[in-house]
Amino acid sequence: MDLIAFFQTTDWGFWGVIVTAIIGLITISIAIIAIIKSQKRKSLSYEIITETKLITIHEEAKERLEILFDGKPVKDVSLLVFKIINDGNIPITSTDFEVPLTLVFDEKAEILSSEIIETSEDSLKPKISHTKNKISFSPTLLNAKDDFQVKSLILGYENEFTIDTRIVGVKSVSKTRYRFNFREFIFLAILASFFAIVFSMLPSIGISIKILWILFAIVAGALVSILTTFVMKFFEKTE
Repeated sequence: MDLIAFFQTTDWGFWGVIVTAIIGLITISIAIIAIIKSQKRKSLSYEIITETKLITIHEEAKERLEILFDGKPVKDVSLLVFKIINDGNIPITSTDFEVPLTLVFDEKAEILSSEIIETSEDSLKPKISHTKNKISFSPTLLNAKDDFQVKSLILGYENEFTIDTRIVGVKSVSKTRYRFNFREFIFLAILASFFAIVFSMLPSIGISIKILWILFAIVAGALVSILTTFVMKFFEKTE
């Protein structure tokens, strides 16, 4: 059966209703599960914005080249920019921190400087300090979706660190993960349902097969583009 014959013989009204019903049931189920799981979730995470080596002096040049930082010779300096995020849906108060949030680097590393360069709210003013190989933050109130960015220059940074903290209701502080947004899913499901209903009605109002095929191609392309964007967002958050 060729494609034209398929469009001519298919009962679009029947299949439109079936597809719409299935999509509706899936949407309602996902929405209910997402709402249940989203209740009072306390979470803190971090996101790496930039990891860049600024200075690397090769062995053959070490005797002839000297670079100073605040009057101190340096040979292997990296720029690290990261973000601390309350990605839960309830506040983390200053009293929730049994142990302050601290990033611990390799013993051979040395923190040259560290500063907070951006906060999500003007009223958010976390205090930062550092020792030789640790960056610490004083306990502060982080409301849901609050975040702040930190810029550090580190000598001997090996692209890894651990996080030392203990927060009431938070098992661990890990790298930001993509969290399924059921609102995005509902939007896509409603859009798909709308087009399913429209396609089920087209044959009954005398739309020709060629026009139906063109509309189908346009809509399919649009849905693929939306799905591709959704998938790209997923991988951006899980890299």
